[in-house]
Amino acid sequence: MLNVMKKIVLVVLILVSTLNIVHAQSRKSVPAEVEKVYGIPVYIYSYPTVEYEEVGDVTAVWSIVSAVMDEEASVKDKVKELVQAAKSKKKSGDISDFDAIIINPDDYSGIIIKYKDEESADAEVRKILNVPVYLMSYPNEEYKEVAEISATMSLLLGSDKLSEQVAEVVSKAKRKEKKGKVDKFDAIIISPDDFTAILISFNS
Repeated sequence: MLNVMKKIVLVVLILVSTLNIVHAQSRKSVPAEVEKVYGIPVYIYSYPTVEYEEVGDVTAVWSIVSAVMDEEASVKDKVKELVQAAKSKKKSGDISDFDAIIINPDDYSGIIIKYKDEESADAEVRKILNVPVYLMSYPNEEYKEVAEISATMSLLLGSDKLSEQVAEVVSKAKRKEKKGKVDKFDAIIISPDDFTAILISFNS
């Protein structure tokens, strides 16, 4: 009888594990519409779905005011500074006209781009730990909110690398899902202001 019970428990564990793997492999990702900063589309954790050419690059030195006040600039502040730097390059003639900026979340460097044929509001989002992440972008299909999670103190006081911060948010969400504390979800929308995250599932 004991052996039978062990076999039943083992089968259940295998089934649960299989279901988790299948769900992880099948998380749906839908195109996103990216936010515009000073009228310029910014791709962060996302990429254009149309062809483009690179016309330059940009890096930013964070606001002197923030440095003097010993304050860390927010994600939006850093993105704004990158866009302003790109606009300054255009104004000074260092680069030609441009349409958008693709931002590297590891070091906040930016690739300045121009669409080859036509502008598209759609973007392909990146997956972190197999979860589609929407940061300064939103799905362009209907979705429902599954849960909201807040950033941990270790996140707020820890690494200043955006890539590590986002990975921690995603890890926290997946842990909660695995423990059954939140329902299954397809993707995450992360606030660039305070790193709260909305877990979502798509209706279709």
